[in-house]
Amino acid sequence: MRYATRWAAAWVALLASAGGVAPPIEAQDPPRAQYERRRDALQDGDVVGRYQLARWCEEQGLRDEARALYAQVLELDPRHSRARQCLEALGGAPGAAQGEGDPAFPRTPGRHEVQGKGIVDHGGRPVRYWLQIPDGASRARPLPLLICWSFNTQEGRAAVELDHWSGFEGFIASPINVSGGTLDYNISISVEIVENLDRVFAVDRRRILVTDWRTTWVYSHLVARPDLFRFGYSDSTLGYRIPNRPDWMEESQWPRLDGERRSQLRDVHVRMKLTGEDYKQADRGYNPAQAAGVRRFWEGMGVRDATVECYPKGRNFPQPDYNCISPGGDFASEALAWFREKVREDERVQQVRDDYRRRREAVADGGASAFLRLGQWCQTQGMIEEAREAFTSALAADPDNRNARRALDRLPPAPSAPAAPPGAR
Repeated sequence: MRYATRWAAAWVALLASAGGVAPPIEAQDPPRAQYERRRDALQDGDVVGRYQLARWCEEQGLRDEARALYAQVLELDPRHSRARQCLEALGGAPGAAQGEGDPAFPRTPGRHEVQGKGIVDHGGRPVRYWLQIPDGASRARPLPLLICWSFNTQEGRAAVELDHWSGFEGFIASPINVSGGTLDYNISISVEIVENLDRVFAVDRRRILVTDWRTTWVYSHLVARPDLFRFGYSDSTLGYRIPNRPDWMEESQWPRLDGERRSQLRDVHVRMKLTGEDYKQADRGYNPAQAAGVRRFWEGMGVRDATVECYPKGRNFPQPDYNCISPGGDFASEALAWFREKVREDERVQQVRDDYRRRREAVADGGASAFLRLGQWCQTQGMIEEAREAFTSALAADPDNRNARRALDRLPPAPSAPAAPPGAR
């Protein structure tokens, strides 16, 4: 990754002006901490301040924060054409101001049945979903989103399902008439839910949880759109099966990903529980070897945090609740506890990445010693590929630097791209 030399120049100038003294602590803070201070200092109705902060967020790579700020600008000034253009470039609602949205879309706290736009089920009926909007939801406060693919909701028991998730502090959506959907079909529903909410309120796109009583739909969301769906939790009654690919456990059949999507999948968090052999006739046969195969699948996709459990004997919970694994059927509380912990881990990782970005920008035009120190710091943080890049840069600046050569040689081999399956084009 290359960084503009102006950042290095700014650091040099700052050090020079201070007589070689390190910059103030505030200047060293990660961009996210600076953003939070600047956001909290904004006055109500400050269009210019919000727009300028949004532009700064884009420069710092804080895309979600920039998107939320542009939306606030448009809420205050719907004619702000530049904010609209920037928002659309970031994947906001193209051609329509955020804050407007579908006039029929609910805007008040509570539970609402919503009809989707442009998506129909196999009977030709518009897809519908239940949406729970929490108190205090607004454009100025991005909230997490839970998309719950639930057997209860599909069987007309949405109230039961939504009650299970009463501890979730954000939006909750649960699709209704989606039986027999394909993978792309299910993803399109979830994407529409996110976009509809984002047009009226503000979704924290770094905190979207997909839960499912089929591992199928967790798989489809996370592998197809890891840029949007990064947390998947399944208490599965259908185990590892995927429609139209009953043999997906065969490694030769696994998708082969590289480039940006594989990089995004590094940050995905997965937890799956496979049901037991005595759960019911149609779903027997899961065992530890198959659970290990599911884990290998996620690792092959590039996912670093995948927990897959296999229960050799199912627990007899009342049907058709479909909470077939969690003790007492308390699937929701387990999933939320897992989600909160993973969000905290993500925040810690983001702080380290912000620190890395700052350090990397400071040595953009540095010498071998500066890159060597950066690589050593990356090693202490477990950032092996970033360390490899830093040591390589040190050697490019000084090919005779033995310390950099020794450090590079001690790193584990770089991961190779997965081989294509037999017969693949």
